[in-house]
Amino acid sequence: MSVTDLSMDKNGQPVATKQTQPAPGATAEGHEQLQEFEQLRALMMAKGVRFPADPPAKVREQIRQK
Repeated sequence: MSVTDLSMDKNGQPVATKQTQPAPGATAEGHEQLQEFEQLRALMMAKGVRFPADPPAKVREQIRQK
């Protein structure tokens, strides 16, 4: 993913600078957060939560049927 920053040069003209963002697990902090998410996801799946979750329309239909 890239982000474009806009700033003004000394003549007042816009200057675009593109920056590429690192992948979520590329930094040490990102890698740690990714591992925590995976542990939480595994725990939730062990307790019966579905991943990916059903779409809202399907959940509403299931609630109506109860």
